[in-house]
Parts: sequence; C-alpha cells; structure tokens
Amino acid sequence: MKRMDSWMIEFQERHLHELYLPMSHNSATFYHQAFGQVRLTEAIVLPFGKKWDRCQNLSIYGQLKSGVRFLDLRLATLPVNKTTSETFCVHGFVCDSLSNILDEIKNFLDDHPSETVVVSMKQGYKSLTGIKWKCDWLNVASAIGNSSILFERLAINKTVKELAGKAVFISPTKERIGFFSDYNSIFSWSQTQESDPLRLAFKLEDWCYTKRNDANESLYILESQCTPSDLQVRASYLPHLRWSASSSDVMFFSNLKSMHDATWPLIRNRVIKKLRRPMSIAVDFCTGIQCEEIICLNDHSKKK
Repeated sequence: MKRMDSWMIEFQERHLHELYLPMSHNSATFYHQAFGQVRLTEAIVLPFGKKWDRCQNLSIYGQLKSGVRFLDLRLATLPVNKTTSETFCVHGFVCDSLSNILDEIKNFLDDHPSETVVVSMKQGYKSLTGIKWKCDWLNVASAIGNSSILFERLAINKTVKELAGKAVFISPTKERIGFFSDYNSIFSWSQTQESDPLRLAFKLEDWCYTKRNDANESLYILESQCTPSDLQVRASYLPHLRWSASSSDVMFFSNLKSMHDATWPLIRNRVIKKLRRPMSIAVDFCTGIQCEEIICLNDHSKKK
C-alpha cells in the first residue's frame, strides 16, 4: 500500500503532465457559511442547497493527506466591512476564505517536502439564489503573497523533484496574473456536461478517445462528476418548479452524494481503467481509496 501523504516521492523524475493526478472537484466545499446579511430566500435555500453544492467532506489538508494533488478553487471577492474586501472560495454558497485554504496547502507542503500541489483557480459563477460572483485577482495575488507559500511559474519543464515543496497555480480561463504558471489546462467539462451517469460515461469515453494521441505538454483534466442543471437542483427543493421541467430534466437523485455513488463506478470501470495517456482525474467526495486507484495508474504508465 502506498503512503498517500507522500506518494510523489516515487515519481521524482517525471513532469506533472506525465502523471495521473487525483483531483478534488470544488475542493473547498467541505465548509459552507452564511456570509454577511443573508437574505430570507438564501436562508431558506441553504439547508437544501448544501445537498447539491457540497462536493467534498474532507478539509484541504485532509484531502492532500489522502492523496489529492490537484485542487479546484472557485473564487469571489466579497466585502467584509465598509473598507475591506477578502477573497473566498465559493460554490453556490460562500465557503472558506482563500487565505485559510492557502494556509492549509502551505502547512501540508511544509510537512511533506517531497510533494507539490497543483491549484486551479477561476472566478465562481453565481450563488444558488442567482447572485453573480466577481473575483478581484489583485486581491488573490495579495492573499498568495501574505501566505508565504512557495510557487513555481515556469513549471512545464521542471520535474516533480524540482517542484517539491511548491504550489503550481493554473488558470482555466487564462487570466494573465503573475502567480499563474505556464501550464495550459484542458478540461473535459465543456464537452461532457451531463446529469445522467451512463450518458456521462459515454461522453467521457469519446472525449478521452479524441485526446489519446495528443502529444503536447498540457494538463488534461477528466471530470468524473455529473453536473445537474440549475432547474434540476431547484426543482429538488422547490416542488412547484417540477411542473416546468421536461422529462430530460427529471432528477433521479436526492443529493449530490447519491449521484456520485452511482457515477464513480461507471467512470472508473468504463473510462479510467482504459485511459491511454496521463490525466488528472477530478472526483467528488474524494477518498484515499479513490486516490490510490488513480495513483496506481502511474505504476503502469511509462515516462514519455
């Protein structure tokens, strides 16, 4: 059995794009908070929305200790008082502050100097009640600077050994901010968004097939989770909306965890076990067992 907290020590001469990396989807959603003046509608929706917006059970440090090496952060900069704003992780609701998340990453890297952590950052979409999130990237840069976390911008040509103890920040939306690395990221989500587990498996099989011979030095991210539509989620806790849903919008799951439990075995057996190129694999409710299944793929892949 591998040590999940320091597994990268076995692959020191590889580059990140030559590894199968366990990734947690919406990594900061293990914690939700009622932020600021919560409107009545948001207070009513909060208990129901957690069923669909909570994607992880472990803290950031707990995820990393379990083997995760790729984090997915959605960000919004929010006023904390009349003169000060702070950046938070968000997903439907406000999660933990970015500064707290960075502290957990730094603490893990300090405790496990052989490891490196890839961090995807992008602006959050909107709250469950429809408020559009906005991210101030200068505020993010300030939080990274204040954290004293070590990071690498020129990461493509560096081995895991050379990146040890550092974070590698990537921008899926190609933000041109100084702390982001030179890695390009290619996510499956835009081509494979689906709320039915079997249809998702078929789409991911096709997506992986089209990428099998790509030889560039990008980070490929296979997102193994289903994504219900806004209407499906709202109809699950606002019954009157079910009259607006078409047959294709009917929700067969009561929460995201039950959807994940039905989806993961399909994706693992139909897609992941057949992969022909290293990819990072994003998972909801990531566990050490899932991480080990992904990490073990590196034992059978050859360094390119």
